[in-house]
Amino acid sequence: MTHEQMKKLAARLDELARISAERDAASAAHEAASRRWNEARTKYARLHAEVVDEFGEENAPAWIDLYHGPRAQATQPQPSQ
Repeated sequence: MTHEQMKKLAARLDELARISAERDAASAAHEAASRRWNEARTKYARLHAEVVDEFGEENAPAWIDLYHGPRAQATQPQPSQ
């Protein structure tokens, strides 16, 4: 390998290392955001269920599965008898 080829290879390897570090940082940020999202979703579901239990479904904000995920069975409104 010539000196020029070695320099070019070293530059490419440096670029690969930089991209790899960027990918790793993005992956860590994604994992942290996913944990925060799940924690917030769980807190919201718990408080929403409390509001429904105490004040009724009609006084609670709309439950949107896209944002909050499917409701747990315990928070589903019970049919009137």
